[in-house]
Amino acid sequence: MKETNCDCHKTAAFMLLRLFLAMLFIIAFLGKIKGEGNDYALANLSGFSKGLVEQFTQATFLPRFLLIPFCWALPWLEIVFGVALLLGIKTRCVLVCLGLLMLTLCFGMMLMKQSNVVANNAFYLFLVVAALYLSSHNRGCLVKD
Repeated sequence: MKETNCDCHKTAAFMLLRLFLAMLFIIAFLGKIKGEGNDYALANLSGFSKGLVEQFTQATFLPRFLLIPFCWALPWLEIVFGVALLLGIKTRCVLVCLGLLMLTLCFGMMLMKQSNVVANNAFYLFLVVAALYLSSHNRGCLVKD
């Protein structure tokens, strides 16, 4: 079926959102593996995860046994979801998972009373929802939903 002009614009809008979100999460992962001397190493994830667990343990009521797996999984979820969006692998499923991830991040930041971070994350959540809304216009993907 041939796309109308309106559909072409929706396809372009979705592709821009998909690429932006992919970059956002890939760069978020890279920020977590960056060391003090601008070196990038997976070994740096340990310090990030331990620090995040301590920060949330001290500032919130969240139990440590839930924080540890979440904080260790977070960087890996970011890179997997970012690459999946970049390549167009199961895009709708990835967007739903990203939406849930953003909700959990917002919840944690609300508990820590980090309103600026909540606002940023809420904006990213809005972009994920917009991408999900436009996902029927997904083109250029490796694995369709």
